[in-house]
Amino acid sequence: MKYRLLLAGMVLSIIWVPSAVLYGGITPGFWKSADGSTEFYVSSDGTQVYNFAIHITVSGCGAYKITHTYNIPIVGNSFSFTGPYYASGTFLSDTSSSGNYGLDQLPISGCGNVSSGPWTWNAVCTQAYFTPTPTPSGKPPTAELHMPSPDTLFPGENAVLGYRIRLQDPSWAGAPADAYLGVVPPTGGLLYIGSRGRFYTSQNPIVRNLAIADIDGELDFGPLPVEYPTGIYTFYGVLARPGMSSLQVSGRISNVDSTQFELLPAPIAPPTPTPGGPTPTHPGLEL
Repeated sequence: MKYRLLLAGMVLSIIWVPSAVLYGGITPGFWKSADGSTEFYVSSDGTQVYNFAIHITVSGCGAYKITHTYNIPIVGNSFSFTGPYYASGTFLSDTSSSGNYGLDQLPISGCGNVSSGPWTWNAVCTQAYFTPTPTPSGKPPTAELHMPSPDTLFPGENAVLGYRIRLQDPSWAGAPADAYLGVVPPTGGLLYIGSRGRFYTSQNPIVRNLAIADIDGELDFGPLPVEYPTGIYTFYGVLARPGMSSLQVSGRISNVDSTQFELLPAPIAPPTPTPGGPTPTHPGLEL
């Protein structure tokens, strides 16, 4: 499977507000605005919102559905999330809610960074039912790294990194995760590899909101430039909970795995004999 970065990172936040008066609790099921611009689900226990989506039209680009796929806690009958795509809402009764949403420099393929809003929304429960909200409970997935290319490389040769994700328990299948890949060069310091092959000094997932599954793949970094410092290059990979730090144990889903290769100096070519130079002689042989 191949994945591309589609949405920038989103940081979950919780805003405490006075509780609305609810007569029988928030109704689980599918919620939608009258104009169809906003939709989301409420979990079967009424404690979370998930798949909060908006429908927008970008002039000159087209129509898009943008979905926040992380589960959002309902606290004090309200919920919110922040980031380039942000929204908040409050449940006014068992079956009605309102709030706002907007975009702040959200990258959209073919459109660049898009900003709009905030806009208000009103939604009601249009299909009440108890939707099971799966919670991973078994052994978490594992992350593995290896080098299909040789352990020692010269400038101009390709470094190829292999990666593998393995499910250990079916309860984790489809659960979201942020995939991090970093490298420590011979000069030291951890660099994060982004979705487009760029290097970052701050935490930056190579894939956000990855649906966990059995995945195998390779990353070919191309010919190594002669300017790269020689020495050991160590790669690190891990799956983290969406929006949480991969450096903290509490933020990780999988193990941290590593692999490495050594970049050697470019070989020095032997000198080329100069035409017309001295003629070699051999002991005991007269020329």
